[in-house]
Amino acid sequence: MHAHEIEARCAQAQRSLNIHEGPLIRAVIMPINDGTWRLFIVIHHLAVDAVSWRILFGDLQLACTQLAASEAIALPDRTASYRTFVRALQKSTCDAQLDYWRNVNTVAASLPSTPSNTQSSRAIARLNRNATRTLLQEANTAYRTQINDLLLVAISRTLCRFANVDSLRIDVEGHGRCAVA
Repeated sequence: MHAHEIEARCAQAQRSLNIHEGPLIRAVIMPINDGTWRLFIVIHHLAVDAVSWRILFGDLQLACTQLAASEAIALPDRTASYRTFVRALQKSTCDAQLDYWRNVNTVAASLPSTPSNTQSSRAIARLNRNATRTLLQEANTAYRTQINDLLLVAISRTLCRFANVDSLRIDVEGHGRCAVA
């Protein structure tokens, strides 16, 4: 199968999804000219989120690895459902953290309408190649963070400097789907 044929089959599979009448998921396996095979899986965006995609992909990859090694498929235990996660949070040690989160909620989450110490309402920051490499490859490992954590701190510090405030709360959406003990 050539590249244009693969693209056509994938596009056809995507167009076949129908939220009202189904299917919501389709898998297409395709033989490639070099003797290998490709699996294309498409799921309607209303039926799966990014977190679930990663879980499904990890399980599929593990199952394929086990099959290739002639092993029985043994997938890890399910992660917590949203309902289970919320119930566990309600019973957990959240009370111990309640004061911390109440304090976080008192920090302003908006900038003043007129910054007190600036002439401009625009800030530009550029990183050269070496700084970018350091940020992407070294800084996050040194502090055991992800790149988005470091960028969020940089944005926060820049906005605080801009607004001449000591702290600023930035609310970030999270999935909250990690396993709860």
